[in-house]
Amino acid sequence: MILPGLSVDSITKYADDVANAYSVMTEDFTIWLFSQRNELPAEYSVINMARDTAAAIRCLGLEEISLFGVSKGGMVAMTVAIQEPELVSRLILGSTAAKVNTESYQVIDYWVQLAKESKREELCLAFGEKIYPENVFEQSKDLLIENAKRAAGLSSVIHAGRNAHPAFPPIHGCPVCPAVSCKALSG
Repeated sequence: MILPGLSVDSITKYADDVANAYSVMTEDFTIWLFSQRNELPAEYSVINMARDTAAAIRCLGLEEISLFGVSKGGMVAMTVAIQEPELVSRLILGSTAAKVNTESYQVIDYWVQLAKESKREELCLAFGEKIYPENVFEQSKDLLIENAKRAAGLSSVIHAGRNAHPAFPPIHGCPVCPAVSCKALSG
């Protein structure tokens, strides 16, 4: 299962790219990609996100999963693993932190402000400048700008792998995701 980080838009727009990147694994594994909820409550902490994620994992009938969290998704993944250890057999983390300091909060608040103002290009560049080494950032500017232009707003749970089907019905019976839909990805 992959939990992506905070983004200007949902990762689901890039579902095919993600599926292609993990295609070598889909013969042996079922890969789930979770994005953020369609409608976020005004107060929605990492702990709340972890509770929702754990509930969705249970609703899908999954257990002892390999959980890969990136950035904010890493924070959520760590929290799920701590609060619900029976759900996670492996924890993989990328570009994340166990604790956010005051400076980090200020940076994140600035990113949120840019997102609210729909300043996607500025947001992508501000993000890249903070997370990449200077030489990588300079080499990646054009790609960051291109990604900002491609951004769009979808949100759902996406499924790929050996058990993939052309379409999935909503996940019923889940208190946090009664209307979350799934989409099969080609491996």
